[in-house]
Amino acid sequence: MRLKLTLIDGDDARRGDDRARDVAVTVDITASIGDIAGYLVESDPDASRAARPTIPTLRMWVPGSTTSRLLNPLLTVHESGLRSGCTIEVVASDDHRIGDDRLAVPVALLHVTSGPVTFLGGTSDDYFVTRR
Repeated sequence: MRLKLTLIDGDDARRGDDRARDVAVTVDITASIGDIAGYLVESDPDASRAARPTIPTLRMWVPGSTTSRLLNPLLTVHESGLRSGCTIEVVASDDHRIGDDRLAVPVALLHVTSGPVTFLGGTSDDYFVTRR
């Protein structure tokens, strides 16, 4: 999959700014957002080593939108909604800002270690539950 994106550096750069760079990214559809962000960080000769995020991800603006979305670094490109024409910024995965659309960012992770196997009031033997 080939994506044509606009990469901004995050230092108050915005779309149309002279610091915004157009990049073409060729990735497998199963590549994660974290993989892409990590590669962009490692391949940027202008980035200082000290300023690199521990767990990098992408903040994305869809064309025509003023609202950004902080992408979950574990999502694949296909799951994230990243597509050609988007503007991206490499940020730390915990870089939440006011106005971010956080639908793709998990707010909790639950591990069930024991108990009955039930889903939405049904059991795993219920056909309609296992099809969801």
